[in-house]
Amino acid sequence: MQVVIIGGGTAGTTCAFELRKLNKEIKITVIEKTNQTAYSPCSLPYLISGEIADFSQVFLYQKSDYQKNQIDLLLNSEAIDFVGNKVIFLENQEKKEITYDFLVFAPGSKLITPKIKGLEKVDYHSLKTITDAEKICDQNKGDSKSVIIGGGMIGVELATALADKGEDVFLIEKQPSLLPKIIDQDIGEHLEKELNNINVITNAEITEITDQWVVLKERKIAYDKLYVCTGFQPKLALAKKLNLKIDKGIVVDQYLQTSQKNIYAIGDCIEINISNSDEKVLSQLGTLAVSQARLVAQNILGSGESYLPALNTQITKFNNWDIGSVGLGHKEEFLTATYKGLVKSGYYNDDLKMIVKLICQKDGLLVGGQIIGHGEVAGHLHVISLAILQKMSVKDLAKLETSYNPAIISIHNPVVKAAEILDKKVTFLKDKE
Repeated sequence: MQVVIIGGGTAGTTCAFELRKLNKEIKITVIEKTNQTAYSPCSLPYLISGEIADFSQVFLYQKSDYQKNQIDLLLNSEAIDFVGNKVIFLENQEKKEITYDFLVFAPGSKLITPKIKGLEKVDYHSLKTITDAEKICDQNKGDSKSVIIGGGMIGVELATALADKGEDVFLIEKQPSLLPKIIDQDIGEHLEKELNNINVITNAEITEITDQWVVLKERKIAYDKLYVCTGFQPKLALAKKLNLKIDKGIVVDQYLQTSQKNIYAIGDCIEINISNSDEKVLSQLGTLAVSQARLVAQNILGSGESYLPALNTQITKFNNWDIGSVGLGHKEEFLTATYKGLVKSGYYNDDLKMIVKLICQKDGLLVGGQIIGHGEVAGHLHVISLAILQKMSVKDLAKLETSYNPAIISIHNPVVKAAEILDKKVTFLKDKE
């Protein structure tokens, strides 16, 4: 059996090594466009800040690992077409072909370039690849004025990294608040009040960019360096050549199989369901790419495992704040409650804060949560994730038994307190009916 994987990033590489772990006999070939083995894209802002000292640390595998596991890694190779069950590809510009029994699409995503007057005429950086990060580090002077367009996850992480290096940073977002795909506006506004070393401009409308200025409707900002971090979109050109079903991304079934037999797709290029919703979304999280890759490896070998609707559990950091979310955001048909408190006991000499927002259906079923705070955000987020997965109500969550130590965490657990508040709203609504 021959399995061909298009894309040697996190999703494709995980699938290859999982296949080899499960079966020692099958042939596995990975076709990768760049000259690099798989690395962690999430590490890039921390390489720029210097929190990770060495670029070599973030590579997941060396070439020798592929050789030891008898995985044929074709670097500097690009799939360009398909004939029957053959992939036509260029290897170092030489045209070749390979036959497959199973094909796995994991080409990843590409940058979204905003349509802004003048942008195509100026030099700017993006942060998508390790090569991008190397270029940014090479040009870092520590006293520059940098403008970042895009207040999503990459934008805020890059802003923090550049500010840590001593740059004067302006972060521009067209939506009313930062991280609009992660946290609701009210939580985003809480976050912006706590920032002091990054200039944040929301509700921004950029009318033009020159080689010195970013021109907004109300003002203009001078810059030495410009960064564009306006998100990513799936790479779909090859999928279209195979006539795979496509909507927002490649459409897959519960087994992550595409509209064509023996062809699977994983990672940034596919659309998935979000738990407790009929909504289809694109999710570009490494955690989901890994879980999808492992499931496809199992299904290629005949296990018939189903992929659960995702919860989109994600976390980032902005200055000394951790920001995370899970599940659905606020909608008109949902109820919400927000609790703001201290991480540790009030009498302990510490003023670390945490804000927790929980979201539920009107019957009390928990569907989402958002947290910003100093430390312990990931742990609390995982509790909410598990609660949603187990279809718990906010009343159930409010009964959660938690640990306490004044030097570690307050006796008033923030997730439990938010659940108590939200449960009262649910009860009040039921009593009115």
